[in-house]
Amino acid sequence: VECGGELTGGLEQDFAIGSDLAVGCVVGERMADELHIAVVSVDYRLSPEAAFPLPVDDCVAAALWLAEQGPAVLGTDLYTVGGESAGGHLCVSMLLRLRELASQRGIAGDHLAPATLFRCVNLVYGWYDLGGSPSNLGFRPRRLVLSAEDLEWAAKLFVPDDALRTRRAGPEAGGASPLYSHLGGMPPALFTVGSDDPLRDDTLFMAARWAAHGIDAELEVYPGAAHVRGIPIGLDHSCPHLLPISCASLAHLP
Repeated sequence: VECGGELTGGLEQDFAIGSDLAVGCVVGERMADELHIAVVSVDYRLSPEAAFPLPVDDCVAAALWLAEQGPAVLGTDLYTVGGESAGGHLCVSMLLRLRELASQRGIAGDHLAPATLFRCVNLVYGWYDLGGSPSNLGFRPRRLVLSAEDLEWAAKLFVPDDALRTRRAGPEAGGASPLYSHLGGMPPALFTVGSDDPLRDDTLFMAARWAAHGIDAELEVYPGAAHVRGIPIGLDHSCPHLLPISCASLAHLP
């Protein structure tokens, strides 16, 4: 699930669809070529035209397609899922919705349980507290790729309702911030972030909460790395030769 603050992005970030893109931007295409895997990218709707929870709905629709038709189309039922930045928010919100759907459907929904459908999760500098984590709120007045003001502006467009956006609750409990969700039933996860990212604490706190629920969680923090920049996972176009090591690290998870 691509980044973009819920405001920008799309399939062109992952695949060169009739566009001239910088080397390293077509992450999904490179992953497919270099790792010999099938990559499914979600072209979710963007705010402000499509505010929360509509982009989450699109991610859930993609996951349901994967559960029902993926084996026939892709030739496998071994899946991982991942998201970066705002895509991390959508990814976890989608997993929480799948857990709810699986519970509602009983035995018929067992295949939709997050830890059944996805073997593991790759979450890269995710955004899990739309009201602002300590590192986010304390980043002012700095700007290093992102600023606290940028995040606040994007959050208001994505979730215009102030009470909903700032409520310390997950999507399943009347809020919009999955950091505060009950995380039981989630798959094992790899969390990656830089120490100079305003969303640093979003990742540190989410990784700790994942582990507190008894789920395997691996955390990688890159000293001095900013949001997107400085993390050698193949997303930074200044490092086009690097294989996405976050994908390789997922092999260590059960």
